[in-house]
Amino acid sequence: MQHNKILVYDENIETLKSKKISNDVISKSKQNRRPLGDICTNLTTNNNDILEKKSEKQNQENSNEIKLKTSPILEQGLTVQSSNSSTDECLKKALDLAKRDYDITLKEKLYGLTEYVDDVYEYLRNLECQNLIGSKHLNGTEMTERMRSILVDWMIDVHSHFRLGQETLELSVYILDRYTEIKRNLNKRNAQLLGLVCIFLAAKYEETEPLEVCDIVFVSDSAVLQKDVLRAERSILRSIDYNFSRPLPVHFVRRYSKIGDVTPIEHSYAMYFCDIALLEYSLVSVRPSMIAAAALFLALCVSKDVIDVKIWNDNFKNNTKYELKDFYHILPRIATTVEHSSKSKLEAVKKKYATPERYYVSMMPGVQPDLKGTVIKHFCQ
Repeated sequence: MQHNKILVYDENIETLKSKKISNDVISKSKQNRRPLGDICTNLTTNNNDILEKKSEKQNQENSNEIKLKTSPILEQGLTVQSSNSSTDECLKKALDLAKRDYDITLKEKLYGLTEYVDDVYEYLRNLECQNLIGSKHLNGTEMTERMRSILVDWMIDVHSHFRLGQETLELSVYILDRYTEIKRNLNKRNAQLLGLVCIFLAAKYEETEPLEVCDIVFVSDSAVLQKDVLRAERSILRSIDYNFSRPLPVHFVRRYSKIGDVTPIEHSYAMYFCDIALLEYSLVSVRPSMIAAAALFLALCVSKDVIDVKIWNDNFKNNTKYELKDFYHILPRIATTVEHSSKSKLEAVKKKYATPERYYVSMMPGVQPDLKGTVIKHFCQ
């Protein structure tokens, strides 16, 4: 089977470039934080200087690697002065194409695993059906849909503060919902503790440099103690039987973006809608692959400023295994959540995607529900 060219969309690129706040900086900080309050994401100046030096050193190393991969003959060919300018131009294009083709082929063979991609995603689609959350998992608890949205919004703020990966965020929200469904003991008193510990556990599972217990204590402004974190960690792990094997929306969005050859901005829109979906209680029971499909379709509509069923073409249908009618009912829920989050001051997602590395997609006119004629406004009606 012929596979599409793999395009890399890594929304965690800034995470790889930036180290999270060190324990020394955290321990020396005197800034008090209110529980469930605003989380500042600024790093210290000295830390930024260190990061810039590391980035410069890494760029130099990468430059050396590129030079080592280029043969002396090819380097000489780029500097030869020919009387025929068209020949030089063709040579440069050929060298460029050869280099790009080599890089693409190498990435596909080493990282893409294109020969296994169909089997991998078939396995993920089967796995997601085994770990679904019930549609009424808050029944019997003191938590309301509104309180859950506030908690998840704050968790997104904490996640952005520590600059963790996208997988960590989505997994932490899943752990929270899974634990709540099993234990049904989520309430106002322990909501912050459980939210933080879910991030703590997800970071252990996903991050190369996980959080420390002191990080959790600090970000809560000492509202939770170290012993509370460890006790809650044990309780969650036993309740979910140490099972973190759950496909996430980001896994499917990345695949759908590759097969659709979408632009980085369109991919960022899709990730924005996936994060918005985390706030919506009615979407907890929806399969991650379906949320990813709905988010990408909505992203393409917003990017093109048109609602067209032809956007979801045969390429998407064959690779996602979804027809447009399968997830069309989800689109109003996502759009309505965008509207409600704006009115209810739940702005963690909006702040997260109002950054250069995410192309300021949350500030674009197409996602503003208060503007008439936008795609989001259409689905809100």
